[in-house]
Amino acid sequence: MATIAGTITGLNCLSKPPNTGGAGREVWEMVVSFAAYTGASDDASIAGVGAACTASMKDGLTRTLRSGSAGKAGADTADQAVYSACTTVSTDALTGNLAVAAGTEITSATASTGVTMIVIVDAA
Repeated sequence: MATIAGTITGLNCLSKPPNTGGAGREVWEMVVSFAAYTGASDDASIAGVGAACTASMKDGLTRTLRSGSAGKAGADTADQAVYSACTTVSTDALTGNLAVAAGTEITSATASTGVTMIVIVDAA
């Protein structure tokens, strides 16, 4: 089984707590690209999620990854819709599968771009 590493290609802070000096729970949109994926034998992983959010803010706070869920579909090079089902948190990484719209693991996909996730981090 191969682990297909996702590359974070975009981040957007959607929500942060008001009047807390920046500390607290935040909601982020994260865009990821993946190499080719074969459902029966591969899994997917996105490393450094909290660190990437921290680096994009430059406010001196550290962000700890709490959860992730599927967002908008990306597409592979054959224009097949690809969703991320990487919902297991392991330190600062999300792991799981790539999926179809119904949430079941995708059978196979060529390299995909624009796969979007919603991630929750705590800033402190």
